[in-house]
Order: sequence, then C-alpha cells, then structure tokens
Amino acid sequence: MVYFIKAEETPYIKIGFTENLYARISDLQIGCPYKLKVVRTIEGSYREEKLLHTLFAAYHKSNEWFEITEEMVMDLDKFADTYGNEHIWEKLESFFKEEGCINYKKYRQITNANF
Repeated sequence: MVYFIKAEETPYIKIGFTENLYARISDLQIGCPYKLKVVRTIEGSYREEKLLHTLFAAYHKSNEWFEITEEMVMDLDKFADTYGNEHIWEKLESFFKEEGCINYKKYRQITNANF
C-alpha cells in the first residue's frame, strides 16, 4: 500500500510504500521528534509511490518528504471519484503523457515506463 504520513506541527507529509503500515510507522516514529499520523492510504505498489513523488515534485523537501497539505492529499479523490480507484494511475500517467511536462519525463526515468 502507498501511505501518506504527516509529521504533526510541521507542513511535511511523507509519501511511501509498505506492506506493513504499523511496522513502518513504528520505525519512522523512533527517529522523528514529531508525532506521526496517517493521513490516508491507497492501494498501490512501489511504482505508484514513485508516480506520486513525481506528481508532487514541485513540493519536494527531502527524501520522501513533501511540503503538501492534507487537502492536497485528499484531492486525489477527484481522480478516484471520476475514474474509479482502479483507474487513478492510468489517469495520472495519461496526464503526464498528454501534457509532455517535465515531471512526466522524470516519471519515465524513474519507472522506465513505455507508453
């Protein structure tokens, strides 16, 4: 699953992938001085995690941490509501391809995607 974890009292949210969310939060909390809370989770793999990193590249701060709001994370629902959860990744990929944006090029480098 892909997770969005917020470091409370900061503007930072981590986007990551794990198969065991409880263990991952415990590991992250040990090294973080702020309380961590799960903003949301979505079905996905490492590939989708990297796609989301690319989507939010303009807000990247460090490693897998982004200066994004909870509202921005929840806006992913616009894609899910319109196209169904199973199509969210296809829609995001189409966006990058059609727009020819720099993030799409970065996404292709990360995933070796062929469209």
